Amino acid sequence: MKIFARLTFVLLIWGLLPLRAVHAQEVATLPSPPTPEGAFIELTPVPVNNEPVPLPTPIASEPGTDLSAIGLEQSQALPILLAARIDLDILATEAIGSDIRPVGWTGAIDPADPDLILKIRLDLDILAATVMGENRPVGWFGVVITVPIALARDIRHDLELLADRVIGVSTIRPAGWQGDNPFYRCGRATQALLTRLEADGLALPIDTTQPNFCDIAEIEMAVYVERNILQPMRAQILRAEVEATYRAETPFVSAFNDRNASDKVGILPLGTGFEVLGRSTVGFSKMMLIEGEGFRVYVDQTTTPVTADVFAELPDFDTITGEIFCLAEWCGVNVE
Repeated sequence: MKIFARLTFVLLIWGLLPLRAVHAQEVATLPSPPTPEGAFIELTPVPVNNEPVPLPTPIASEPGTDLSAIGLEQSQALPILLAARIDLDILATEAIGSDIRPVGWTGAIDPADPDLILKIRLDLDILAATVMGENRPVGWFGVVITVPIALARDIRHDLELLADRVIGVSTIRPAGWQGDNPFYRCGRATQALLTRLEADGLALPIDTTQPNFCDIAEIEMAVYVERNILQPMRAQILRAEVEATYRAETPFVSAFNDRNASDKVGILPLGTGFEVLGRSTVGFSKMMLIEGEGFRVYVDQTTTPVTADVFAELPDFDTITGEIFCLAEWCGVNVE
């Protein structure tokens, strides 16, 4: 609970700070304000010769760095935190200039500092207040008391939202931007569920370059939970009644009418049995032709339990005659 007590104290101190930017020359000559014992708020001078502010260098990679003071949980969050620290300084320079930092800016970068999460969060909130006043971008998480790695992800989430606001678009970032897992831009529940599914060995084939990829991920994962936890009976019935060599083991086996995967006809429900008829022999294509009760469609081998060795031995599906069709009750569902 020590980290949570520190967080409460930091937020109290931050609320008392004036939300204004101070020129470097002014910061350099201001006396340090008195702070209660244990507080870490301080003014950070920056260069006054119009040279760019050098980016902080994480020292976690230096041999012999002692991280024993921060514990295992916070050390697991360090990669996210240190990348966010660098990007936060880049964004501050982009937003208010290289020789300006707001009052209260800590500039913390020491990975062995047990308060690093709180200081980076504080700097992010101060920059947001400097840029936007009392407003915040839509979807802003703010501070949620939770575990260190989730606090670090929340920092990245809000940092990206603030960068969208400062830069004006979500697809452009300044030179030197570190970035992180695109899914850290999604909601907290989506991130948590995705982590759980990945721990179970399930992949989520979502194109993160799509502007609505978080919405797509949320729907796909919700469908998985609904079919496996909320109402799993259909999958159980299929397993019991239909004999088949292979079955859909994930909720991501998309079916297509064409070998180029451009005409989607649905997603095989979990447990759906099928036989493999053939494969593409063109280039690096992983498309297979499969057949089951009420369907003959093309699917991506990597989304099925068919191994690479079995795939390699399959005949060319150009040699297989017969119509491509999808008449099962799941056909025509989830075809966006």
